[in-house]
Amino acid sequence: MRSYKTVLADEKEMGELRSIIEVYEELASVSMQKIRRDILSARQFYEGLIRLSIEVGSDFEAILSPQKKTAAVFISSNMGLYGDIIERTFAHFLDFIKKRRTDTYIIGRVGAEMMREYAPKFAFRMINLADEKIGQDEFGTLITSMASYREIAIFYGKYHNIAVQIPSQATLTGDILPKDEDASLTRKKQMIYLYEPSLGDVSEVFARQILALNLEEIVYESMLAKFASRLMHLDRSLLRIEERLFADAIEKRRAIHARADKKQKEMVAGVMARGI
Repeated sequence: MRSYKTVLADEKEMGELRSIIEVYEELASVSMQKIRRDILSARQFYEGLIRLSIEVGSDFEAILSPQKKTAAVFISSNMGLYGDIIERTFAHFLDFIKKRRTDTYIIGRVGAEMMREYAPKFAFRMINLADEKIGQDEFGTLITSMASYREIAIFYGKYHNIAVQIPSQATLTGDILPKDEDASLTRKKQMIYLYEPSLGDVSEVFARQILALNLEEIVYESMLAKFASRLMHLDRSLLRIEERLFADAIEKRRAIHARADKKQKEMVAGVMARGI
């Protein structure tokens, strides 16, 4: 059994840790609520844009050579305390890059560390984005890096509800077709859509404006999932601390009783010694 002083020290340490976790939990809750409102209100629109990007990308395939530039992007974080959503998403990402020939991009220091540990043979390029409050310059760097890829596979965590975050994959296109592509060739192919004034002009819009919108939305989707995962992770940590504090309280009472018994025995022994 631990001594009374040890129990008091452990109880104080657990109390301080609980206070720190409660602050982190409050910050995560505030951040999540701000992002959640905007994300969920526009999610259907952006998911429609992503589906459209996939379909337009397939039309690009119809008139271009089968050789294409492909990028795989993993959105992680710069720090921990985000639960297991990043690890689960990384597992899907790693499986993808092992089966496909792609240029690999990692967003966040945690993802870079995971690549070095679990996939040291894979070369990758690092893109720096803050875990929150991302500036337009940072988004500009991401968009510039993705421009010209015909297929961009992005792996990120997606918010389902406060308790469930899902590893997800979105496919975008950043390729710009020549504006003077052969119109007769375009007519001969079975296209999903009719493109005016030309497929090349439309591709430029998708490679710049639509790509930028979708990338920004996916980054914020990932951010929402991470904050929700952090809340659940911190909540579980608080539960374990409360259990530990409860156990400490019981052990402290036992230690108090043990000290009282010891003093009583010492007192009785002293009385008996004086009587002898």
